[in-house]
Amino acid sequence: MEIREAILKRRSVRNYQDKPILKKDLEAILNAGFASPSACNKRPWQILVIDDKNVLNDLAKIYEAPGRMLKECPLAILILADKNLSMGDYAFIDCSLMAENMMLMATSLKIGSCYLGTYPRQIRMNDLSKYFNLPSHLIPHSTIVFGYSKDPDKDFYQKTSLELDKIHFNKYEEK
Repeated sequence: MEIREAILKRRSVRNYQDKPILKKDLEAILNAGFASPSACNKRPWQILVIDDKNVLNDLAKIYEAPGRMLKECPLAILILADKNLSMGDYAFIDCSLMAENMMLMATSLKIGSCYLGTYPRQIRMNDLSKYFNLPSHLIPHSTIVFGYSKDPDKDFYQKTSLELDKIHFNKYEEK
């Protein structure tokens, strides 16, 4: 799948098959994440790859209703913003870029994904920090759920359209 197709087909997938992610596909997803840009190339992130069903079930409890798919997914990746490597709040932008790269690679491999926001929700950040016993310089940014969709035709083939009323050239004008 070419990048244009992956960008336009990426969707939040919330229902997964009971099928593990292949090691080569996980490596491709991680490589895409580490290829993402960061402010001054500081690369202010750490990654936790989670495939233990008990841990995934515990995360589902932390995320509550929005994280229900953690109970059936084969894999999740927790992205941590590293304050020791960051240029201030740019770490959170850099981690978002990393997340998007990983989700686009997953889509190109026909693997579904769903982004679960953590930062700036303090309760989630605190719960994850406590659960994983994180040092204070690592801030939970987001969790991305990965797996093979139960209904890929529905998930990957919805149309995306431009929102022309939100596009402006050279200056902002009310439309």
